[in-house]
Amino acid sequence: MVKCLVEVVHGLTHINKHKHSHLNLKPNNLLIDHRGKVKIGDIGGNEVKENSYKYMSPEQLRREKNCDIKSDIWALGCIIYTLCSFEVNSLISIVTIYC
Repeated sequence: MVKCLVEVVHGLTHINKHKHSHLNLKPNNLLIDHRGKVKIGDIGGNEVKENSYKYMSPEQLRREKNCDIKSDIWALGCIIYTLCSFEVNSLISIVTIYC
């Protein structure tokens, strides 16, 4: 699982190098291909969907305009917490894509 999280960090770094932020990072947007490589999906989607709020940074929840890579790092921390707490729905969404 650590390898997958490192790949997410590399993906976020790549997005940030191009002066963008994801701002909707959550387990459902982490896709694992047939080789076990993690891809970040739903880039550029501004629509906040169900279960997105629990991964949003405080700035996003306050609807501030200055949200950036820091909000993505916050979301990644929330994802790590979710994985460590064995929240069933989030784990199923990641494992189902992988298997």
